[in-house]
Amino acid sequence: MILKTFITQYISEENVEDIIFHSGSIIIKDTLRTILLLAVFYWIFYILDLSIQWLLLPWIFWAIGAILLMKFGIDIFNKGVDCIVLSKQWITFFARDGVFKYKTEFFGRDSIETISHQQNTFRDKLFLRGDIKIVLDHEITYEFEQVTTPKKQVKKIMKLKDQYLAKKEYEEDSQSNIDHDQIWILSDALSDVIKEYLEKKK
Repeated sequence: MILKTFITQYISEENVEDIIFHSGSIIIKDTLRTILLLAVFYWIFYILDLSIQWLLLPWIFWAIGAILLMKFGIDIFNKGVDCIVLSKQWITFFARDGVFKYKTEFFGRDSIETISHQQNTFRDKLFLRGDIKIVLDHEITYEFEQVTTPKKQVKKIMKLKDQYLAKKEYEEDSQSNIDHDQIWILSDALSDVIKEYLEKKK
């Protein structure tokens, strides 16, 4: 709920029906890498601290550790808010890059040509995750990696697309029927006017 509120502030998109995020397992690799780096830096600090008596040495390594943790937090947050936003008419790709940068890309549901999913590795199947690929008009392609239950998410997008197209077709048919009714009314009225004119002329 908090992430949804945060994202809708950026995209200003009303009537959000659903949001597709990355799988939570996407942070595992970054977490393990950060832990390993912190362990290596601690080991280096421990060795240097035994051989060098320098008061600034602990502060330097504390600063390095704080920077690593800060970068880890920013990366995790950015991956956490990357998403596909599904609204009544649009599909929006939202992504953050760094601390202040972000980008959004919008396209209509009716512009989707094909949508597919794939699981590339054993780990993908283990964590029930995979990638989504959306191909639009003019062969424009969007890919969104490591999504939980990608098959289910693809069905969700296709269902929303079909609902939108069905509603659009219904509105067009309704408008067409209204136009036909108006034509018949005008035709009948014109026929009556012509008939009355001819009778008066006689």
